Amino acid sequence: MSGHFLKNILFTLFLLLPTTVYAADNAAITKTLEALTDGELTAGKPVTGTIIIRDIASGDAVTLDSLISRNKRRIHLWLVDPTFTDIQHLHPETSITPYTFNFTFIPKITSSYMAWADITTHATNKQELLVGWLGEKDAAFIERIESHTKAMNGHNFTLSFDVPPQVGQTSIVNLNVTDHQKKPVKWSIEAMAKQYSPVEYFSLIGFYDDNTHAIAAMQETDTYFYGPTYGPDVKFKITPTQAGYVKMFAHVTISGKEMFVPFGVMIQK
Repeated sequence: MSGHFLKNILFTLFLLLPTTVYAADNAAITKTLEALTDGELTAGKPVTGTIIIRDIASGDAVTLDSLISRNKRRIHLWLVDPTFTDIQHLHPETSITPYTFNFTFIPKITSSYMAWADITTHATNKQELLVGWLGEKDAAFIERIESHTKAMNGHNFTLSFDVPPQVGQTSIVNLNVTDHQKKPVKWSIEAMAKQYSPVEYFSLIGFYDDNTHAIAAMQETDTYFYGPTYGPDVKFKITPTQAGYVKMFAHVTISGKEMFVPFGVMIQK
């Protein structure tokens, strides 16, 4: 299946203003993320920037060749404000040097933003989520309300778990999609390959309210490749390593409309 993401943008770096660097507090993390911008983050104003990924042990910058392609991209960059109001999914491109990766975006609010880089290196063959900040690190100001249903753009989304999400335990996450009449949304591999189907892309990611941890859900192998038709369910798998409140987003493209569908999930100890 080919995913449709935000338009790739390649640009020449301007004089960049560095921000404080943070790495996800997880023993499995082997890299850190440096995030920089060319100016202040102002709602409605385009801003350009770059990220640099470094190996913790050696301090060396990571090159594009050392990263494994996932969903046809080697870096998935998620930009999220501390209130979890604005979330954007980008794909940084290499600059004139092999060690820096460029991006541009338009903030929807005037605020600092978390920059989460989703990568997998050939050296570890393990997915890592690295966090840095565009602007000063800020506390999360969100309502910690559990919510597993959301209506958006004429569709209804429901998130459910085979077992309650708990630290160290694998849960199967099911995303159910229906239309405005609550009829199941269906699609097929053949139609999706030829872009006849309205359903084009699914992914699931969650951000803890401590601004330090995140969960990238793994899509189940048979989510799309099982039987002639599919839907209205898409299945993912998570194994949380941290307890607490998670703002989880289903990144969905339906009929060319990109949506970040929000849910509130509590991870138990």
